[in-house]
Amino acid sequence: MQHEQLQKRELDKLLELEPTLTDETPVRRAVLHGEPMPSPAAETFDADFDYARTVVRESIDQAREAAVSAIELAQSGDSSRAYEVVASMLTAIVNANKELLLLHKTKEDTRAKSREGTSSSSGVTIEKAVFVGRASDLLRELRALGKTE
Repeated sequence: MQHEQLQKRELDKLLELEPTLTDETPVRRAVLHGEPMPSPAAETFDADFDYARTVVRESIDQAREAAVSAIELAQSGDSSRAYEVVASMLTAIVNANKELLLLHKTKEDTRAKSREGTSSSSGVTIEKAVFVGRASDLLRELRALGKTE
């Protein structure tokens, strides 16, 4: 800890910064390499996927319960129409299960497309950047960049 403070003081002297402005809080920055941070669109997509998946699953569960009741009713009434209704309900359940699997495939395809879009030469495209910190921290970073170029 003491070594870090000594380094900060030395850097402050080199960069001609007031030490009182730099010893308060650390600078937080977004990671520009590695895995890209999830965008609001990706978060919305995940929320919509989860919602759609929940609705489809609940529909399947409700349809299964209704199908059980319809089968019991068809067996007790011995009517051909009741059996047609049961058959159509079972078809609807199978279609809903296919729809659930299709949701997962759509999610995977969308993720693959978004990965392809972000895997350019550098991996990340920055349109607007925001610096989180104090003015003295920004000045220090800019001076450090100026010296390395």
